[in-house]
Amino acid sequence: CLRLAKQHVGLPDDLSSLENDLQLSKRPESELRIDIAAAIQSLPSHYRQVLILRDVDEMTISEIAQSLELTRETVKARLHRGRALVREYMMR
Repeated sequence: CLRLAKQHVGLPDDLSSLENDLQLSKRPESELRIDIAAAIQSLPSHYRQVLILRDVDEMTISEIAQSLELTRETVKARLHRGRALVREYMMR
C-alpha cells in the first residue's frame, strides 16, 4: 500500500511536467534556442560553466572534475542544479 501511495503522490508532478513539455514543443525552434540561451546566461557562473562543459562541449563528469579541480560529486550536483534552474526559467 505504501508503494502505491508513493506512486500516486508523484502523479500530479508528472502530469504538470508533461503539460510543460507539450507547451515547449509547440514553440518555434528559433524561439526555443533564444530562450535556452537566455536561461543558460541567467545561471550563476559555477552552474553555467559545468552545464556548458557537459551539455555543449560533451565532456564527461570526470573530465569536468579534473579540468575544474572539483570532485565528481560537486560536478554532478552543479549539473543537476543548473539543469533544474534552466527548466524553471523555461517554465516562466
